[in-house]
Amino acid sequence: MEAKHTYEKMIDFKNYATVLLAVAVFFYIGVIIPSTFQVMSDVYISIGASTVFITGSIYFFFQSKVLRKKLADMEDGEEYLMKK
Repeated sequence: MEAKHTYEKMIDFKNYATVLLAVAVFFYIGVIIPSTFQVMSDVYISIGASTVFITGSIYFFFQSKVLRKKLADMEDGEEYLMKK
């Protein structure tokens, strides 16, 4: 039962990380595409938001990797790792 819970958390963390990375890319694209109406404070806010989302994405990818290693060490964790 614990292996299933760990597997589900691992998948959730990976999904969170992917979504955060996608949002960070959209903010970054908003920074690099030139616009005549952009104010510098808007650019700084977009850069800050992109940095925060990338940091969150890295954190969740790392947590997913930690849970994957934990799952590999469990007795019945191998069967869950074989699903993917």
